[in-house]
Amino acid sequence: MAKIPGPATSGGSSDDPPDNEPVNQVGDAAEPETPAAKPARDLPLVAADALFHAALQAGQPGPKIENGDVIIVEAPSADWLRPVMEAAPFALFGRLEPLPKFRGLSARTDECPYRVFECLGSKEKSQDSLVNEIAIEIAEGCTIIIVTADIDLAVPKPIRDSADHILALRHPTADWLERVLVEATGDNQVEAGRDINWADVKPDMLKLAVRRGQSANDFVHRLAKLVVAARRPNQGAKLRLDDLHGMPEVIKWAKSLAADICDYKAGRLAWSDMDRGALMWGPPGVGKTLAARTIADYCGVTFFATSYSAWQGTGSGHLGDVTRAARAVFLEARKAAPAIIFLDELDTIGSRESDSKHGDWWRSIINMLLEELDGAAAREGVIVVGATNYPGNIDPALKRSGRLDREIQIGLPDTAALERIFAVYVDDALPKADLVRLAGLAIGHTGADVAAWVRRARRTARERRRDITFDDVMHEIVGDAAEHDRADLHRIAAHEAGHALIATLQNPAVPPSLMIGNGGQTALSATSRRVITPKEVDNMLMLALAGRAAEEIICGAPSAGAGGPAHSDLAKATRLAAMAEASYCLGSTGLIWSDVDNAEQLHTQLALRPGTEAAVRHRLDQAYEAAKATIVAHQPVVEKLAAALVDRMILTPEEVGEIIKGGLAPS
Repeated sequence: MAKIPGPATSGGSSDDPPDNEPVNQVGDAAEPETPAAKPARDLPLVAADALFHAALQAGQPGPKIENGDVIIVEAPSADWLRPVMEAAPFALFGRLEPLPKFRGLSARTDECPYRVFECLGSKEKSQDSLVNEIAIEIAEGCTIIIVTADIDLAVPKPIRDSADHILALRHPTADWLERVLVEATGDNQVEAGRDINWADVKPDMLKLAVRRGQSANDFVHRLAKLVVAARRPNQGAKLRLDDLHGMPEVIKWAKSLAADICDYKAGRLAWSDMDRGALMWGPPGVGKTLAARTIADYCGVTFFATSYSAWQGTGSGHLGDVTRAARAVFLEARKAAPAIIFLDELDTIGSRESDSKHGDWWRSIINMLLEELDGAAAREGVIVVGATNYPGNIDPALKRSGRLDREIQIGLPDTAALERIFAVYVDDALPKADLVRLAGLAIGHTGADVAAWVRRARRTARERRRDITFDDVMHEIVGDAAEHDRADLHRIAAHEAGHALIATLQNPAVPPSLMIGNGGQTALSATSRRVITPKEVDNMLMLALAGRAAEEIICGAPSAGAGGPAHSDLAKATRLAAMAEASYCLGSTGLIWSDVDNAEQLHTQLALRPGTEAAVRHRLDQAYEAAKATIVAHQPVVEKLAAALVDRMILTPEEVGEIIKGGLAPS
C-alpha cells in the first residue's frame, strides 16, 4: 500500500465553492517529534484508504487492475461516499492527480487517465446518458471508477455487467482501528473501546473525536461516545403512541400503518397497496416531529429525520451538494427498509408555481424530491412523512397519489389533552388538581409550549434546591405580573372578562380560561363552526370587540389594547367583517366575490369600493354597540370576573363558568 501523497490542488467548475473557500484536500505534514504536537490529517480519507487496504488484502477484486478497466466500488454506506471517492485513485493506482470536484473526479494524464463517478441511483442523469458517457471515456482509454453505496439499486445494469472489477468495502472493524489511531494520536496502544459497534462509525465522527495531544484511549472514548449518541434518534421519543395526546388522526393512521407494515414484511401485502407517504400539517410546536418519530418506534422501523436545512448544511452548500445529501438519505433508507423518512419544514422548499428570483434552484430541489418519491419499486419499503406549518405552500405535485397523498392535520390540543401533556412533563411532581388548572390556563398553546414552561420551571426549582411547584410553572406561563401597576392589571382583567362573558353567553357549555401575563389572554376552547351565517359572523364580531367594550364600560374609556398589530382584536374583526361582505357575500354589497384575505388586498378593496368600506364599518359599529349593551346588562358579573382575575392571575374554565353562572342566577 503506497504512502498517502502530498497536498492536492482542486480545479474549478461551476458547482465549486469560491476560490477563497476551503476545499477538503489530502496532504502530508512533517512528522513532529512528539505525539502531543502531531496534527491529524484528513482522518476520513485515511480511514477510507484503510478500508480499501483491507478489501485488497482479502483478495478483492482479484486479478490485477489495469489501465482502462471499469471498477465498481461499493462504499459501506452513503456517509462514506465522499472519502471513498477521494481515496479510490490513490488506493487503486498509488497516485492522486489534481482533481476538479464532483460529478466526477478526473485526471487525464498519459500515464494513468481515469474518471471517478459517484452513483446514487438518481435520475440526475438518465441511465442511457450515463452509460453513453462511460462508453466514451472507455473508448478514449480512460479507467472508470464508479463509487456507490448500493450496487444493485444505484448502478445501471449494463454498467454492472460490463465491470472488470467489483470491490465491496466493508464497514470499519476493530482491526481497522490501528492505522487511524496512529494518524490521530501517534499512538496505537489502546485498551478502551473494543466494544464499539464499528459499523456505526461515520467519517465525521473521526474528525470530531480528535483532540491535540490526546492518547489513543482518549480518542477511542470520544469515538465511542459519538457512536452511542448517534444511535439515540429512535430512543428520543419517550412517548408511546397513545401518549400523543390531542392527535387522534395520527394515532389512527399509525396503527393502520403498523398493521400494513407487518403484512408487507410477511408477504401478505404488496408495497403498491400501502400508504407510502403522508403530509402532517399544523401550527408550530404541535409535535409533528415527535409524532413521526413515535410512529416509527411504534411500527418498529428505522427513522431518518432530515430537512432542506440539513441538506444545505453539507458540503459547500452548492446545488450538487444539496441534492447529493438528500439522495443519500433516501439511499440509506432504502438499504434499511422498511423505514420512515421524516421531511421536516417542507414548506421551506416552496412550490414551483410561486414567483421567485431563485426559481431554477427550487425547481431543481423539487424535481429531485419528485424523482425520489416516484414509483413503488424505486423506494420500496420507505414511507415518507412530510411536515409543514403551511400546507398551501407545498408544491401540488408532492401531494399527488403515491407521494405525500394522505394529509393529517394536527391542531392545538384541547384541555383534556393539555392536562395529559402536563402530566407527561411534570412526571407526577404535581397533583391532578394543579394539572387541571394549568391545562385550562394553557388553552391555545402547544405541547412544545408546555415542555418549555416545565423545563424553565424545573430550572427555577433546581436553583432554589427544591422540587418543582405549581407556582413555578404558572410564573413561566403568565410572566411577572408585578411589572404592571394596579390600574393596568385592572384594565387588562376587565378586557379579558369582557371577552369571557360574551364567549360564555354564546356557548355556555364551554367557558374560556383567563390569565394576566404577557398582556392578558382569553383562551377559547376549540369549537367547530361548520356553517358561517350572517348571525354567526355578528356573534364572532361581538366576541372580538367585547374586550374593548368592557374597557369602555368598566374603566371609563378604551385603550389601544384592542387594536394595533395584524393579530389584534380590531384587526381580526375588520378582516372578518370585510370577508363577510366581499368574500362570503353575506351582507348588503351584493353577489360579487373579492379576495380580502390579507392586509394589502383588504386595503385595496376598501379603497376601490367605498360601498364595501361603508358596509364593513356599519357591521363593526353594530357589533360594538351590541357588545357594550351586553356588558352594561351584566356589569356586576364582568367586575367580579375582573377582580377574581387580578387576585388569582389565572382562572380555569370551571372557575370562569362558576362566576358567570352565579352572577346570572336569579336573586
